[in-house]
Amino acid sequence: DGFGVLRFLRDSVPRPKLRVLVVSGESDQRLREARELGAHAALVKPFVNEELLAKVQELMATPR
Repeated sequence: DGFGVLRFLRDSVPRPKLRVLVVSGESDQRLREARELGAHAALVKPFVNEELLAKVQELMATPR
């Protein structure tokens, strides 16, 4: 699952250069957990395409 991927990245990859955007229909608590595991941003379903595009652009503009 996505949380397993976040744990793997956190534990196995020293300072990964990729940015992680979590897309989920889960509760706020689960999204906080994802951020604690290393996700850089989160988007809650349902969302509109403009929200996704804005989050991706925001992540791309953030220095690594």
